[in-house]
Amino acid sequence: SGVLLGVTLFILDPTLTMLVGVALLFLIPPLRWFDKKIGVAGRGLTQEGEKINHKLLTSIRNLLLMHIYGTQHIEEAKAQEGSIAIRKHHMVFYGFGALKFALPQLVGVFLICLIAVFARYWLQTPPGLLISYFYLFVRFLQAFSAVSLSGAAVVNYWPQLIELAKW
Repeated sequence: SGVLLGVTLFILDPTLTMLVGVALLFLIPPLRWFDKKIGVAGRGLTQEGEKINHKLLTSIRNLLLMHIYGTQHIEEAKAQEGSIAIRKHHMVFYGFGALKFALPQLVGVFLICLIAVFARYWLQTPPGLLISYFYLFVRFLQAFSAVSLSGAAVVNYWPQLIELAKW
């Protein structure tokens, strides 16, 4: 639907759409940076998950020995550390995912203000067409944000999908 919205925007006002498209290109560097941070968090989730599973399986196998030596508190602390690390990786994913979702819409509000001034005074766009353009542009940004967030989820869970495919 985002592609159809983009085409419709282009049909309504090609010059304005090209200018807005160029402005939206400035979103690429921060969105790529967010993806890198999310990718690191995804790899960290996979690694920490493997570590915690290994520690738990080892603890279960050596339960009697741990009980004899009284080291169950130490092993429990290690498991808690792994859980905290997993939580931190999840927080990174959700934090940068939220930023990745919100940034296009925040920039869109700023662009709508610029569009209003630019289209009205320099391009002489009729007010009725401008209202339609604003509505479709907001819908386009919402679709763009949703696709961006879905891409963030793919980047985050990709290492786990690779591990699943190997299994």
